[in-house]
Amino acid sequence: EAIQFTTSSAVVLGKAGILSTLLGDHIFNLTSLSVVGPLNGDDLRTLRIMAGRDEENHPTAGRLADLDISGASIVAGGGEYGESRFTEDGVIGVGLFRACTGLKTIKLPMGAVKIEKEAFEGCTSLRSITIPASVSAVSPSAGCTSLETIDVSAANTHFQSKDGVLLSNDGKRILWFPMGKKGEYTLPSTIESVGDYAFRESSVEKFVFADGLTKLGMCAFYNSKVKEVVLPSTLKLLPSGLFQKCSHLTTVRLGKKVDIINEYVFDGCPLTDLYVGAALPPVCYDNTFANVATDFLKTCRVHVPKGREEYYRAKSYWDQFENIIDDI
Repeated sequence: EAIQFTTSSAVVLGKAGILSTLLGDHIFNLTSLSVVGPLNGDDLRTLRIMAGRDEENHPTAGRLADLDISGASIVAGGGEYGESRFTEDGVIGVGLFRACTGLKTIKLPMGAVKIEKEAFEGCTSLRSITIPASVSAVSPSAGCTSLETIDVSAANTHFQSKDGVLLSNDGKRILWFPMGKKGEYTLPSTIESVGDYAFRESSVEKFVFADGLTKLGMCAFYNSKVKEVVLPSTLKLLPSGLFQKCSHLTTVRLGKKVDIINEYVFDGCPLTDLYVGAALPPVCYDNTFANVATDFLKTCRVHVPKGREEYYRAKSYWDQFENIIDDI
């Protein structure tokens, strides 16, 4: 095959395991690459090297930023692609592009069926991922601090993308929220549940949840940069560690129906204002208001409905707050 090498290239593979041979020394020069054909472990190891990491997760001189393997297929065979892991047919494997910090965009193979956990862990420059119609299972990756958009083929019957956020096909569940999104985000009104760690390390500063949401996953906002959260009246339970390590969070607004607040919900938050719309104080536990960052029980203002201040002051755990105000 004749391949013209500039800073970008397109390669058609007649068989698996020959990508490195075809590209030769150019693996360290290309910034953009499109591949068609079968990719086994040897080929994927080459792509990792091109994107800045070898099979032992050491940095390389690779410059690959934009990768299009939508016309390729991942097949079993060849050596390990990294960290003693091998390819399976149609699987974007665990840690496949882990720590490939130069990678900015990737279009996944049209025949891929599964994206395993942490496939893109630590890809700090990755801005967009394109998921094909064939994928039926996705596990999010941590550390994708620049990720703004997760696109999904319109033909996919398992998932959809809205405003760059990965949702279940019926639009009722958030499955992967891009960490690089910024500013304010209002969840679609179709959302009924949010998974564990869904907004982990997110850069969004304000979240507004529409009525209809009934379930938030454990540690959903873990270590995010959020400053303000508005929860809906349809949410009854705040799960354990919901805002744990949210070191910028100052304001939380709870709806009228919240009746249980689990443990370590505000741990690590510099909370200044907590608005509780419930007429009766929600049930709390020994460590509901535990906070390793600050003694916010003395400084946080708890805003409750008019005429309900004494109810909160008389309730276990709520009576720890020094500033309870009935101004809702």
